[in-house]
Amino acid sequence: MITVKSTKGPVETGDPAAPYVQKPVERRGGIVKAGAWLVAVAVYLKAALSGRAGESEPTTESPQEDPVDAPNLSVIPGGRSEPSGRRETADGDSAIMASQVTFALGSQSDTIAFPSVVQKPVSPVFKPAAYVRSEANENASPAGGAVPFGQGGVLTARVTAQPNHTLPSRSERDDDPEAKPGDEDGEDPKSPNRAPRVIGPVKLNDIAGCGVLAIGLAELLRGATDPDGDALQVSDLSASSGSLTKRSDGSWEFAPDGEMGPVTISYRISDGSLTVDQTLHFAVTPTQDVVGTDGADMLVGSMCADRIDAGAGDDLVDARAGDDVILGGAGNDHIVAGAGDDWVRGGAGDDVIFGGLGDDVLEGDAGNDRLFGEAGDDRLHGGLGDDELFGGAGADTLFGEEGSDKLHGGAGDDHISGGEGSDLILGEDGDDVILAGSGDDVVDAGEGDDLASGGAGNDTLSGAGGDDHLSGGDGDDRLNGGTGSDVLLGEAGDDVLCGDLGEDVVLGGAGDDTIIAAADEANDHYDGGEGCDTLDYSAVESDIAIDLVAGSATGVEIGADTITGFERIMTGAGDDLILFGGTSVSMSGGEGRNTFEFKAPALQPEAGSASVHQVNFEIGDFKVGDQLRLSKWDIFEEVLDELEDDFERLYGDRYDEDDVPIRHRTEMSEEMRGTVIEADLDGDDFYEVAIFFQGRHALVFHESV
Repeated sequence: MITVKSTKGPVETGDPAAPYVQKPVERRGGIVKAGAWLVAVAVYLKAALSGRAGESEPTTESPQEDPVDAPNLSVIPGGRSEPSGRRETADGDSAIMASQVTFALGSQSDTIAFPSVVQKPVSPVFKPAAYVRSEANENASPAGGAVPFGQGGVLTARVTAQPNHTLPSRSERDDDPEAKPGDEDGEDPKSPNRAPRVIGPVKLNDIAGCGVLAIGLAELLRGATDPDGDALQVSDLSASSGSLTKRSDGSWEFAPDGEMGPVTISYRISDGSLTVDQTLHFAVTPTQDVVGTDGADMLVGSMCADRIDAGAGDDLVDARAGDDVILGGAGNDHIVAGAGDDWVRGGAGDDVIFGGLGDDVLEGDAGNDRLFGEAGDDRLHGGLGDDELFGGAGADTLFGEEGSDKLHGGAGDDHISGGEGSDLILGEDGDDVILAGSGDDVVDAGEGDDLASGGAGNDTLSGAGGDDHLSGGDGDDRLNGGTGSDVLLGEAGDDVLCGDLGEDVVLGGAGDDTIIAAADEANDHYDGGEGCDTLDYSAVESDIAIDLVAGSATGVEIGADTITGFERIMTGAGDDLILFGGTSVSMSGGEGRNTFEFKAPALQPEAGSASVHQVNFEIGDFKVGDQLRLSKWDIFEEVLDELEDDFERLYGDRYDEDDVPIRHRTEMSEEMRGTVIEADLDGDDFYEVAIFFQGRHALVFHESV
């Protein structure tokens, strides 16, 4: 309904519409006035019948007027706090009616006041500060002038009023007799309560089998709303597996029961009156995935079995407890596997890996890595690079693989393989098995009954404490049995072997070996094997007796040793007795007054020949105080008894060979000078014994009785 106000009436003083009133003009007559009146009526009727105001240019003459820029609102003249009315347009929109607009045709004419017209929004287009969807049952406009829009909810546009312009309050709108039912001003206060709404099931991250999941109220109500704005609560929780426990803070705690797979928690959401069913889903998995980035990450696992992929970068990983799988990836990583039977691969880079408690598998991969197995029966692989491996406590297995590695077995019965490269291997405590592999390796088996093999290369092996078994393998090796009853095998190569303390068995094997006899008062067995081997008693200070015929060496310091297969023998500082047999030997008596006694061997013809060979002996350090004896079994003794009791001859004088079957000569060359004595001890004109003395000597011969 359109109300038309009177066209006659005085113009109010101070009317805010005054700037829009045309200035009085000189009166020109009735015809002009009548024409203007008709034009104004026509304009009014056109606007009223169409339901829409024409486009008009905004006025900028007066800074006091600031129209409210809002949808479905027409310009409100300055100084007014409320519109004059409201109506429905043809398209169903609500519009605010403007105040009167007056026109004056001249200074002498009457003022014409036209009724208010309905106007639609004009440029610029309305742009609210924010839209807020409200599901509340109260459809009143919020503070700031909210305008209802759409169906199924309220999309509110918050508009900030311009200075000197205010929108009507709700109470004022409620008093408006023209408000229609269904408008925001005419909301029915007795609307029925509506049930809560959900947007779908709730999905949580999976948990590991030994973990505990805390479920808060916010997670249970995720995606749930109440259109009336009522507070929501949950009830009737049940899980498809495991157990649920309500905690004091109102949250819930889920504990798996050992069953792996999906878990569904069913419950109800209520606003106090109406309820809606809801479900929450996750899975219990054997492992929990933790994934890093290509940067330097700090990753922490759980107390369960985790799968951690650190990715590239210098990462710091603490897997904590559980049987974890850890991939360090590229970069210099620091990994602590923690308790549990873990499997760790460091990847490329110089990694540091700690296995922690449990039977772990640690792989350094490429790079110069440091692996610590710690407690448990661990398996460590150094991989490429010069790695350092520490087995720790437990029966560990260490593989140095490629590179010059350092391997520490630690406590326990360890199995250690050096692999390629020149490795340093320390068996430490326990009965260890050590395979040094190729390269010039250094092995210290440590305490315990160890088995160590040098393999290819010039290796150094030490048994240390315990009854050890050491084998040098190929190459020129050095073996030391240490304390205990050890077995040393030089095998191929020119080896140096020392049984050290204990009743040892030392076998030189192939090659020109040197066996160092220890002054340990123990009964050892020494066998030079193939090649030109040396038995060294030079460390012994007391008197010893060596019988090469019987194959024995006895003395206070050395005990009763058995010896065989030596081509060179060295004694120490005592007054030693050396009895030579039928095998050629080079002798060095060392300090002391030594006696070298030769017995005629029972010579056998060489294979395929009727002739016999001469046995050659060498004394490298014959000196004043040493004595040489030549004898021929018992028969030789009887023949000598018929000769003169004593005689001395200066070496070089002539003597009768029929009396004494001994001859001598001096050999000199650029490389050496020596004296040779040959003896025909059985008088068959074959000088079966030849003794070579280094240097030139003046000898005195004495008949032995």
